Amino acid sequence: MNTTKELFYAAVGVGDLAVSKARKAPVTFDLSQIRKELPKNWTEFRSGAEKAATQTVGRITNGYQHLVVRGEKTVKSIRSSAPTKRAAQQTKTAKSQSKAAATSVKKAAEATVEATKEASQKVG
Repeated sequence: MNTTKELFYAAVGVGDLAVSKARKAPVTFDLSQIRKELPKNWTEFRSGAEKAATQTVGRITNGYQHLVVRGEKTVKSIRSSAPTKRAAQQTKTAKSQSKAAATSVKKAAEATVEATKEASQKVG
């Protein structure tokens, strides 16, 4: 798979994951509980942050691949959905009708020009 497609699928995957998580998120949270979980000193915070950063590199790679797969599944689901297929068919029909209307207008304009020429010759 090329990089451009992977990036697109990863972006779709992020959106799908965000929607999924938002639906499950609690509406309220306890600020006092969050304060209790904060590190007591900066040394603890720094060592914890370094450890987390090191561990995160591997998880980012795996997470990215997961998002690519998730996005690809989401795109396939959207492409194969009935509303998408209906919209594509309606677009195709509208395009065809627009083309036919343009042809009719062009022919009518040409007929008008021809009729005007004939009328001007009879008068003039």
